[in-house]
Amino acid sequence: MSELTRGDLRLQFEVVRGPAERVPLLFLHGLLASSKIWSEVIGELSGSRPIASLDLRGHGRSASVPGEPLDWKLAALAEDVIILLDELGWERAHVVGQSFGALLALQAAAGQPSHFASLVLTSVSADPEPLELRRRKLKTLELLERVGPEPLAQSAVLGMFGRTTRRERPELVASFLETAQKLDRRAFSAVARAGIERSDLGPITSMIRCPCLVVRGAEDELIAEPAAARLAQLLAADLVAIPGAGHLVPLEKPEPFARALAGFFRQIDRS
Repeated sequence: MSELTRGDLRLQFEVVRGPAERVPLLFLHGLLASSKIWSEVIGELSGSRPIASLDLRGHGRSASVPGEPLDWKLAALAEDVIILLDELGWERAHVVGQSFGALLALQAAAGQPSHFASLVLTSVSADPEPLELRRRKLKTLELLERVGPEPLAQSAVLGMFGRTTRRERPELVASFLETAQKLDRRAFSAVARAGIERSDLGPITSMIRCPCLVVRGAEDELIAEPAAARLAQLLAADLVAIPGAGHLVPLEKPEPFARALAGFFRQIDRS
């Protein structure tokens, strides 16, 4: 692992070497996860190009800031993506984001389009949170800040997996749950709040200049198909559904997901 220092933040990332002449690839995970969700996908694509994966603030091995109030906004969190690309010396990269990581990728690509060779958005919608759902989620975060993630993580985690995974791979669900219950409650809450309180991201899609792909797990209970389809339409992108996967597509179905990425990158290379 390598470390990116930004003020008092220490963000951990990992790089896998690949042909320097190929456009590199950056992976951004979602809430309650870490860069480990990409391990099998990276294994499938290893050797094709340089690849990096980042642990977002408060997740995985990226530490929070002890003792300070955390008031992070989506735009500020998205700056971490650009700073990492600059740290790596990557002028342009393919960027793949899952859920909250996809929100960061979308925000970053709108602000700094020249850095993005392509954008793959997985398990995400550009729509703002409905007001009543936003209120419920914020109340849940307030409870999490008081008592910690343990009593809340189980119901949240179960809803992130598709019914096929819950039935056929309970050990994967249990492993993810164990990791989620160890998160820094303050940092996680600050990151989650930034996503919940975001505005409608639909308008910024007009600022995206690179080829895009939208991916959804066919069994995703958090992002409905119409919402994913709206995002694909805004970006003039194809929408790919991965059978048997829920919200955590790269963890649940890494091989089909990697094939979808490889096919998308081949199309870009030919154009």
